[in-house]
Amino acid sequence: MLDADYLCAEPLLRAHLAEAVPELSAVLSAADLAAAQRTQWPAPCVYIVYLGDTRGGSEAGAGAVQMFAQRWAVVLVVSNVAQPLAGEPARSIAGPLLAKIIRALAGYSLDTGWRGLRRESSPPPRYEPAFAHFTTVWSVALPTGALA
Repeated sequence: MLDADYLCAEPLLRAHLAEAVPELSAVLSAADLAAAQRTQWPAPCVYIVYLGDTRGGSEAGAGAVQMFAQRWAVVLVVSNVAQPLAGEPARSIAGPLLAKIIRALAGYSLDTGWRGLRRESSPPPRYEPAFAHFTTVWSVALPTGALA
């Protein structure tokens, strides 16, 4: 798949999370999120956002094959209408879902021959009057020579 679409990890992540965490109302792309009204997100849901890539250390074939790690944010959105400033009700919903998301993604190989997903440092949660956002960041190493 990577040879035809450099961003093919997104639909693979979406499909895997939808199956592994059935409690989620939806697993969305960044485009889905942009199209939705902020007050209409189907919480609890997850949206996947591409964060770019970083170059790895190895290469072969005079640079024709290079290792890169794509970075993907998996953002859990939960309702935060009860005590929105405290955030405790939102955290009580998010905690078990985050545990399931992390179990589903840690080490998971998106495609044959790909390395497993690795968790990276993530930003703090973001609390809004209606929703709270809990982000986990993941990377997947891949050789760009597979694009040829």
